[in-house]
Amino acid sequence: MRMINQLFPALAENQALAFVVALGLLVAYWALYAIAGYRVFKKMGEKGWVAFVPFYNTYVLYKKVWDIKLFWPYILLVALVVADNMGLYKLAGENPTLIMNLSSLGISLAVIYFGIRLNVRLSKSFGHGSLFGLGIYFFQFFFFLILGLGKSEFHSVNEQ
Repeated sequence: MRMINQLFPALAENQALAFVVALGLLVAYWALYAIAGYRVFKKMGEKGWVAFVPFYNTYVLYKKVWDIKLFWPYILLVALVVADNMGLYKLAGENPTLIMNLSSLGISLAVIYFGIRLNVRLSKSFGHGSLFGLGIYFFQFFFFLILGLGKSEFHSVNEQ
C-alpha cells in the first residue's frame, strides 16, 4: 500500500485499498475477455491473436460472418463519428446546425445498425438466434464468454 500511496499521493489510505481491488478486478475482467476473444477466433478457424489487433479483428469478423465489402463503409462511418465527436469538420466557434445534428444522428445510427447486424450474424454462425446477437452487442463481455468458453461451434452463415 505504501508504494500505491507514493505513486498516487492524492489517494487516502482507505482509498488505496479500493484502488488495488478495482485494479485487480479490471485485470481479471480483461484476462477473461482476452481468453474468450482468443477462443472465439480460434473456433472460427483463425489465429487467436487476431482478437487483440484493432480493426483487423473487425475485418476478420466481416470476412467470416458477413460481407467483406461492408467492412470499408463501416470503418468510414466510424471515422465520421470520431471526427464528429472531435468537432473536426466544424469551424471554430460555429454552433452546429440542424443539418449537422441530423447527419451526426444518421451516421451514429448507421454505425449502431452495422454493429447489431454483424453481431446477429456472428450469433447465427455459432448456432444461436437473433436475441443472442443483441446480447453480444449490448453485453459483449458475457456473451463472448459464452461463445468462447461454451460448446458453441462455428458454422459460416455465408455458406448456408
